[in-house]
Amino acid sequence: MDLNILRVHVEDDGEVGGSGGGRSVLRALERASEHLPFLASASLFRISSVLLLLTYLNAFAFFPVAAFWFCCLAIGYRR
Repeated sequence: MDLNILRVHVEDDGEVGGSGGGRSVLRALERASEHLPFLASASLFRISSVLLLLTYLNAFAFFPVAAFWFCCLAIGYRR
């Protein structure tokens, strides 16, 4: 089973220099739009989790929110 983690959307169609014109732009937009549902769900999950922390923990929410933010920052820099 091949998960295709490292070579997402690899095509060898000969358009290396971007000489494909408008067709290559449309293909790039198609590829980008495929990832939008995943980006939206991840963003909404993170926002809702922070809002829940702020709602139910009130004044003490700063520490979990700061820890969550630093974890996201560390994971982002590690990639």
